[in-house]
Amino acid sequence: MLIRKNFLTIGIVVCGIGAISFYIYTDLNKIVPGGASVVSQEENSKKLGVSIETQNQGDYKVTIDDTVQENTTRKLPPQPSEHVFVAKNMKNVEGPVFEIMLKNVADIRSALQKDPKDEEKWLQLSIYQKNLGDYKKAVEILNYVATVWSNDYVPFNNLADLYQFYIKNYPLAEKNWLKVVELKPDYLQAYQNLYDLYYGLYEGRKDKALPTLIKGLEVNPKSIDLMIYTARYYKIIEDKSKALEYYDKAVYEAKNQGNQQIADTVGQEATELSQ
Repeated sequence: MLIRKNFLTIGIVVCGIGAISFYIYTDLNKIVPGGASVVSQEENSKKLGVSIETQNQGDYKVTIDDTVQENTTRKLPPQPSEHVFVAKNMKNVEGPVFEIMLKNVADIRSALQKDPKDEEKWLQLSIYQKNLGDYKKAVEILNYVATVWSNDYVPFNNLADLYQFYIKNYPLAEKNWLKVVELKPDYLQAYQNLYDLYYGLYEGRKDKALPTLIKGLEVNPKSIDLMIYTARYYKIIEDKSKALEYYDKAVYEAKNQGNQQIADTVGQEATELSQ
C-alpha cells in the first residue's frame, strides 16, 4: 500500500507470544506518524498507574489511570479517563506477556504526559486498547485523534477498520472509509475495504460496490488490484465480457510495470473464465 508516511513498527519480542504478538505487530504497522497542526494542550501532573490483578486463569482485571487532560477552547471528544475493564479468555496470551502489553500501555501514557501532542503515541495507545479487548476506549481515543489531527487520514482509517472488522457497525465503517478516500484518494486499501463492506456486509448497499471500484480507478488508473477487483465483480454477476475486459487491463498494466508473475496469474484466471 502506498501511504504518505512510514508505517510504525512496534515489536513485542517475547518467547511464547504466539499468534497475538503477530497480530499486535500487524496492527501497529497501520500507524503512521503525523505532522498535522494541533490545538493548544496542557499536561496534567497526576501520576500514571496501571495495575494488573489475576482473577482466574486467562482472565485479568486491568485498572488504568488515564491522566492526560486537555485544556483547550476547541470542542473535542472526551479524553481517556480512569476506567476498569476485564480482558477475558485471552488463551493465546501467557500471563507475563499480557503484563508486558499492559506495561507498554503504561509507558505510552507516561510519554503522553510529557508530550500530549504526540499523535503517534495516541495511535499506538488505541491499537493496544483494541488488542486488549476494549473497543470502546479505542474508539474514544481515535475520535480524539481524528478531531485534533483532522487532516490526517490514519485515525479515520483505523476507526473504519475497527468498526468494520471488530465492532461490526457498518454505517460508521462506511462514514470513516469515505473520509479516508476524501483525505487520501490514492489509498487503494480504502476502496477495497469499502467495496467489501458494500458487497458482502452492509445490507442494502450492494449497488454501491461497483461505483466504489470505478471511482478508485478514476483516481488510480494504474492500480492492478482495483482492476482485478473489478474483473472479479463482473465475474460474480456473470458479465463475462466486462470481466475479461478488466482482466486484460490488469494483465497489460502488470506487464507494463514489469511484473510478469502477476500478469501470468491474472492471465490464467482470465483464461479459465473464457473457457
